[in-house]
Amino acid sequence: MSSMSRRLLVSATWCCAILLSPAPGLAQHGATNGEWRSYGGDLGSTKYSALDEIDATNFDDLRIAWRWQSADGALDLDALREQIPQLSIRGFQATPLMVEGILYLSTALYQAAAVDAGTGDTVWVHDPKAYLGGLPTHAYRSRGVAYWTDGQEARIFWGTSEDYLLAVDAASGQPVCSPSATTVASTSRRASRERHAGRRTTGAATCSGSRHPRSSRMTSSSRRRSFPIT
Repeated sequence: MSSMSRRLLVSATWCCAILLSPAPGLAQHGATNGEWRSYGGDLGSTKYSALDEIDATNFDDLRIAWRWQSADGALDLDALREQIPQLSIRGFQATPLMVEGILYLSTALYQAAAVDAGTGDTVWVHDPKAYLGGLPTHAYRSRGVAYWTDGQEARIFWGTSEDYLLAVDAASGQPVCSPSATTVASTSRRASRERHAGRRTTGAATCSGSRHPRSSRMTSSSRRRSFPIT
């Protein structure tokens, strides 16, 4: 092997070693400041927090500080089951987000709620009444919500079994209406079926000011504006 070939081989070996070795500068450090702003902890979905106050030495000393009843439990479930016998609230599997001392989550029946992390008190509940639309395509199960902020305003987003993407104000739980980052998006079940059948369809995002916590379902006469989904 020539001297040049040896130098090239050594250089290639060093490059491989650098690429395969842990890179602290590129490491993802997980959730910060004791918060949990994304489903996976951070945008890298590390599911990691550096909090160390609770460890193996004091784990046995932990006690329940508060309990929270799902907002679904406040509904008239017997009346709902007369309409939809399969309706269930047992699929409560959401991962709460925690931002500035408030937990944000969604329920099995696609309600969203904000809960005080210190006391367990409910701050607000938004009920889009998605459960009145009939059986969901993927069971009564909602994994959680998403949090967005521009530093001044904050929004909570989540999807429902009715093919809606809902957005509410994080502080009040009131619906918001803006095509920039606070849109209520709707894609019909028909459009979904046609996509699966190989036919191209066009969706639309609908922004409505008529959906309020525990309000009636949105009707065709509701004030609404539509924006194209690209």
